[in-house]
Amino acid sequence: MSEEHYESTLPDPRPKLSTVCPSCEGSGQIVEPALALLGNVGRTVHHLRPCPWCKESGYLPGLQPLA
Repeated sequence: MSEEHYESTLPDPRPKLSTVCPSCEGSGQIVEPALALLGNVGRTVHHLRPCPWCKESGYLPGLQPLA
């Protein structure tokens, strides 16, 4: 792998101090449950959607302790 390709795959730099997003636990997506009928049986299915708090980065800037 060339050095140019390796540098292009690195994530954007984060602030020096950052906190893992407590909502998505660092994945950048949260689970949204929905009702679906599968084989005429009601089931809960899970859809992933972007985390509204961290904007899909998985981190919040600065130190943000949980209360």
